[in-house]
Amino acid sequence: MKRGVGFSTQDKILKAAKTVFFKKGYNGTRTRDIAAAADVNLAMLNYHFKSKERLFEVVMTDALDSFISVIKEVLNDPKTDFETKLEIIVSKYIDKFKEEPQLPYFVVSQLYKSPESFAKVASQSNHVRTSLFLQQYQDGLTKGIYKPINFLHLLMNMGGLIVFPFLISPAIKKISNVSHTEITVLMEERKNLIVGWLKKMISK
Repeated sequence: MKRGVGFSTQDKILKAAKTVFFKKGYNGTRTRDIAAAADVNLAMLNYHFKSKERLFEVVMTDALDSFISVIKEVLNDPKTDFETKLEIIVSKYIDKFKEEPQLPYFVVSQLYKSPESFAKVASQSNHVRTSLFLQQYQDGLTKGIYKPINFLHLLMNMGGLIVFPFLISPAIKKISNVSHTEITVLMEERKNLIVGWLKKMISK
């Protein structure tokens, strides 16, 4: 019984910490803010996580893993070809960021401050450089289907085209006076647009 209660309390604290860290960042967050959001006292928070640093590490690792895990199952799927993988990856990331719009901002801002955190989590995941996804692109090169480009350009373009609109969506809402619903529709439309742009980039 105590074990179940303990896990429930940890879940409450982690959920609250994620919300507060996403909103205020590490430096702007105090442990008392998290405790208040979780409706627990500081002693209980410290019992489970010892320090703000430890709590942030757990939230950051979870956020990065969530960011990366979106594509883990896609990269080496033998049932899908390269272009289908592109479509799935773009769609999954846009759906993920629609569900958690603060995730890309949090991850990008923390990556800038602590790139080693991303490297640590990424090293535990399937790497694009050893994936079937890359192998299928290379097979397309051999067959003369795709243009020879540095594959990193494709990855950077895909990341930028997906992530940047979410980062600037608050400004777009203010400047263009569009609603959250309209932004959501735009993001959904970008699924096909982004895939089309990426295919043009690599196709002969």
